[in-house]
Amino acid sequence: MGKVRVISDVSKINTFKEGEVLVTKNDGSRLGAGYENCQAIVTNEGGKTCHAAIVARELGVPTIVGTQGATDILKTGRTITVDCTQG
Repeated sequence: MGKVRVISDVSKINTFKEGEVLVTKNDGSRLGAGYENCQAIVTNEGGKTCHAAIVARELGVPTIVGTQGATDILKTGRTITVDCTQG
């Protein structure tokens, strides 16, 4: 659970704050700085073998990839819970 931070461009990763939920279009490896300090990761693109999914498993961070629209639905500042208990 945490506040959403939509990162539409990797150059904006410096706006990400520790403890937020990282929401992004893709799982680009250049977003790695955000992965370590986030409550969860949600991406529009990707699958179970994408970079975000692999890093998240290593770090124990709840992650949902391949939503196809999270960046349109979720807005920065909104508090959400990312539930990955169903697979």
